[in-house]
This record gives sequence, structure tokens and C-alpha cells, in this order.
Amino acid sequence: MKKILSILSAALITAFILVGCAKAPTMDASSEEKYKASIEVMAKGMSDTQKQQFEEACEKVRKHHTDKLMKSMSNKKEAQALGLAALNDKTADEIIKEANSL
Repeated sequence: MKKILSILSAALITAFILVGCAKAPTMDASSEEKYKASIEVMAKGMSDTQKQQFEEACEKVRKHHTDKLMKSMSNKKEAQALGLAALNDKTADEIIKEANSL
């Protein structure tokens, strides 16, 4: 009985470690194409409502940073690229949290 409990305990600890190491997908906003592909990957498994909320959050954060940069930059394309880059390496939860704080 003790041996079975030890094995089960070890299996549970291993499972928790593996689950803890699993990382949520992050945004690759290094280009417009990669941005769109990241949205698709990150939205997998979300409900339609969650997906819509996530997509709206992405656009809100992107627009906020782009608009802020356009005020101080003359190159609009560069400002748009930097606004997009503000999403880079963030998880869906981080993007939604940032959008809610704006």
C-alpha cells in the first residue's frame, strides 16, 4: 500500500511539474502575416465570445500604441510597425488585461 501511494505521489508531482511548464502561446507580431497567424493559433480552443474579445483586445492595444507613436513620429509605417510590436511575446491573457486597462 505504501509503495502504491509513493508511486501515485510521484506521478502526481510529475504531472504538476509538466503542467506548470506548459506555456501559453504568445503573439508573434514581427510582421502583419505572423500577427494574423498568431491570432489564429492563440484563439484555438476559445469560445466564439472569447475569440471576439481577444481579437478586439489585440486591435485596441495595437491602435493605442500606434496612435501614441504617430503623435511623435513622422513615418506612419514605422509607427504602425512599432504599434504592432507592442503585442509581441504577450499571451492572450496579457493582451486582454492590457486592453482592459486602457
